[in-house]
Amino acid sequence: MAAASSGVVGQGEEWVLQRYGRLGTPGEKNETSAQRRVFETNEESGIITLSILNTGQFFISQGHTLLEGFSLISAKSWLKVGKNSDCLLFGTKAKDESRMFRVQFNGESKEKAQENCDRCFQRLQYYLTDQNESSQTFREERIHVAQVAESMLSQRVNDLGTTYQYPALSVVELGSFLKLCLLDKDFPAFVEAVEQELNKLTQK
Repeated sequence: MAAASSGVVGQGEEWVLQRYGRLGTPGEKNETSAQRRVFETNEESGIITLSILNTGQFFISQGHTLLEGFSLISAKSWLKVGKNSDCLLFGTKAKDESRMFRVQFNGESKEKAQENCDRCFQRLQYYLTDQNESSQTFREERIHVAQVAESMLSQRVNDLGTTYQYPALSVVELGSFLKLCLLDKDFPAFVEAVEQELNKLTQK
């Protein structure tokens, strides 16, 4: 299967992976479960890609299947990443639950695969070190929050003109983001909660 090793996608970067494996949680009854969770790039299943968007979204997918998807914002508090040759090992911890997964990068040669791995690791460091916080700047806005909320509810955001600016997602980013949302079983409840809060803001 011919595939590019890495590239730019939308407003982010994308790398082709040779394989992705979810490692079993320590203490699992079935110690061989990790071996059954290995996915490889091949003709039958398709190419595995790792994408990091400029919005901070992280995705690993194979065809139409989303294998991993989360936001890297504030990731330094719950995500650890280690590098070894052309592989990255990810460890996540949320509350009392922890999990690990491992990826191996694709390349025309072993050296190229390592270069792709290094590039991805460097990109991840932006979210895992303090430089992310120190480099971010926020422009002060003078629009009352109730005005913004009311405009969003009535679908009149454009009425605010150029005073309230926000970055638009590209088609690729929007599709990936929606895929992540739709696969999240808690997303409908989240949408309902957001609408309730917006209604509260318009009443203040």
